[in-house]
Amino acid sequence: MENITLAQILNWMFDHLLGIIAIIGIFFEIVPIPLHPIKWLGKIFFGPIRDEMKTMKKEITDELEKTKVELKNEIDQVRIQTEDQGKTIQNLIRSNELDEISRIRWQIIEFARSLDNGQKHMRDEYLQIKELDKRYHFLIDKYNLSNGILDEEMEKINTHYNDNKGRSEVYI
Repeated sequence: MENITLAQILNWMFDHLLGIIAIIGIFFEIVPIPLHPIKWLGKIFFGPIRDEMKTMKKEITDELEKTKVELKNEIDQVRIQTEDQGKTIQNLIRSNELDEISRIRWQIIEFARSLDNGQKHMRDEYLQIKELDKRYHFLIDKYNLSNGILDEEMEKINTHYNDNKGRSEVYI
């Protein structure tokens, strides 16, 4: 057997000092300043990974914030377009209803003139004119428009209808 000298033991301990301190540090606190070799080794080995993860997290957070702003802007643009389209639709509806008012007005006036000229009409035509008058009044109330002579014309039509509705003829 070979004799081991104290110098060899000290050389071996010096060569492996860090390992020995790490092993002893796991179980005992050597100095009043706490040594945490596992934590220290973790920082050495995992520190770059942790820094990389922090960098990636910041990049992802920045990208998400950028995307959030872009989406908000796109939503605002869609909202503005929708409002504009809604206004356009409202304008089209108003235009169509104003055209309808004019059309109804002329139909009622023309019907009254035909009665003045002695033309006879079916009962359904009278009922249709009365329905048109209801629609006409609804629309002029909706747009706060004046009526003009249409009430007088409808009074003539109603009087003619009431005077002749008891007849058994198809045309009155």
